[in-house]
Amino acid sequence: MSDVRVIGVGNAYRHDDGVGLRVVEVARERIGDSASVQTLDGEPTRLLDAWEGADVAVIVDAVQSGAPAGTVHRIAIDGDAPASDSDAVPARPRAASSHAPGPGEAIALARALGRLPRRLVLYGVEGVDFSEGIGLSDPVDEVVHTIVASIVNDVRSVRS
Repeated sequence: MSDVRVIGVGNAYRHDDGVGLRVVEVARERIGDSASVQTLDGEPTRLLDAWEGADVAVIVDAVQSGAPAGTVHRIAIDGDAPASDSDAVPARPRAASSHAPGPGEAIALARALGRLPRRLVLYGVEGVDFSEGIGLSDPVDEVVHTIVASIVNDVRSVRS
């Protein structure tokens, strides 16, 4: 059986930056023990440690790329394959993390060190409000359950 990790990244006290934390909170109930679920602040070495030994890692984080709030970017990376233009996530991706450093830096570092999981799926949720405070903006909150459903499908596809 594959080792699957679902990791929510963010800060619950910066409005939309908390979307990764909220998604995994909701996902935890639906995933059960099909995957390990945790939250992190996005510091690259902690992300590497969190997916260490995993066959599949799913990461959810807020991003800012200029797309409409609530847009979901999904990038799947085959960790066993050499980097290609289609799956590369640069340290400063087009859809950059809302905090620096973030998953883009962790992915670049893991690739350089040979520490990527066999498969990595990154969900970047376009945020609009990163000011201090609790709670997601309406457009971001509206996509939480859609992302959870997609993550549940990701986990089930690994398990079947």
